[in-house]
Amino acid sequence: MIQISKRKQLENVLSEKIMVLDGAFGTEIQRNDNSLLSPYEPLNKTNAELVKRVHRSYVEAGSDIISTNSFNCSYLELLKHGFTKEEIDNLNVMAAKNAKDVAA
Repeated sequence: MIQISKRKQLENVLSEKIMVLDGAFGTEIQRNDNSLLSPYEPLNKTNAELVKRVHRSYVEAGSDIISTNSFNCSYLELLKHGFTKEEIDNLNVMAAKNAKDVAA
């Protein structure tokens, strides 16, 4: 069996169709619970089900590609909110895990 790299698989799909990327994450989080305030990245750990629900809503709407809930999950941004570098690393890992769980 010949294995094709992930990049080649993506190139093959892109040659056949236009891929749709998900949309604004923060807006969807607010629609699900308007009491939540930015930054939303801690939700990757504290409310992973909400994050996954947003991912699922984009998949169900026809998105071919979903991104992670990590728009402001940088050291510079989250250090301002009192997070440690270790916590920020963990939030980024959780963001990828949540998206991957839904994509699977």
